[in-house]
Amino acid sequence: MDFHWHAELASTNDEAKELGRNDAPHGTLVGADFQSSGRGRSGKSWACAPGEGLMCSVVLRPQWEKRYWGWIALCAGLVIAELLERDQLSPKIKYPNDILVNGKKIAGILTEASDAYVVVGVGLNLNMSSLPSVDSVIQPTSYFLETNRRQDARAFAEKFQRSLVALLDSASPLILRREVERRLVWAGQRVSLRNRNERQVGVISGLGDYGQLLLEQAENEIEVFDAHEIRPVE
Repeated sequence: MDFHWHAELASTNDEAKELGRNDAPHGTLVGADFQSSGRGRSGKSWACAPGEGLMCSVVLRPQWEKRYWGWIALCAGLVIAELLERDQLSPKIKYPNDILVNGKKIAGILTEASDAYVVVGVGLNLNMSSLPSVDSVIQPTSYFLETNRRQDARAFAEKFQRSLVALLDSASPLILRREVERRLVWAGQRVSLRNRNERQVGVISGLGDYGQLLLEQAENEIEVFDAHEIRPVE
């Protein structure tokens, strides 16, 4: 599989999208030691010093029907979770695109789709020995803070690339659903979330066929395709 590593890029997702438009093959990875204009979901900026984090994006051309593409971010999260589990961590997937360890955010995922391909971008805190507090209930953490060990970003990117492509090529999203659901944070708990500018409250009951979050309310079950600011409710 194609593997492109740079000392610096503005954005690995933007570079991957350009490669995608130019027929880059399925599984092509773009990574960087540093990105100057990295971003997360909803356009939020994301940056870290060279060598302290994993910043990479993968061009995917899934064989799945497009109605199942909502699973791709969740499958990327599953791959990151499984890689962290190899080092005796217990990560959780926060719907739809974050990875938590001990209740703190260690990674985020940004997917951007076109008609022909999907770009999956990953930002993973690796070697930070300290992190500033953020204006959020969920604070950040890093691989180093959780394990007292350092991790090579390029080596982790290679494992992520191989594992993600193998997973998407070998199984349907419905087969993977159980593995994602059992790592879903706050499953079975009452949560509050924002969905299309509306506030919803209910119990997380699982994931639907197309990767949507299922939320049980008083007498019905609703499907949430785009959840923001999920928080547990006491």
